[in-house]
Amino acid sequence: MMKESRILLVGKTIKILLASFLLVSSLHAIDINNAVNIALENNFDLDSQKSEVDKSKESKNAALGTMLPKIDLKYTFNKRDELITGQIKEDSTASAVISYNLFNGFTDIFNYQSATAIMKAQVLSLEALKQDIKLNVKQRYIAVLNAQKSYKTY
Repeated sequence: MMKESRILLVGKTIKILLASFLLVSSLHAIDINNAVNIALENNFDLDSQKSEVDKSKESKNAALGTMLPKIDLKYTFNKRDELITGQIKEDSTASAVISYNLFNGFTDIFNYQSATAIMKAQVLSLEALKQDIKLNVKQRYIAVLNAQKSYKTY
């Protein structure tokens, strides 16, 4: 349902762009490649899909991070105003813990594979959206040319 509304929105946007091109066609002619480039540059759905691709790339990196070793560093410094027997005025503690998950039931591997597949799907979805926009613009452009041709013949 959402994809259909996006396609309708893209179609309306393209119609508006081409209608505005018709109005100024006497002032400045636009070719089909220029119309496609303008549509690709000014499409908000395309920007949204690019953000989804970026988000999926970050998810893939996060999934990879679960398979890497973890290092925890800690430092504590204490300075006491009043001393109890056996204490010193200042002391500090430092610790470092390195951990690595050797086996997690293949969960980390499957999460990484899933994130990679989702990222590839998002990239393909972006490319499909670009191709849909190009097709719609070219179809509308040809429709405008046909309308101009039929208008001139009457």
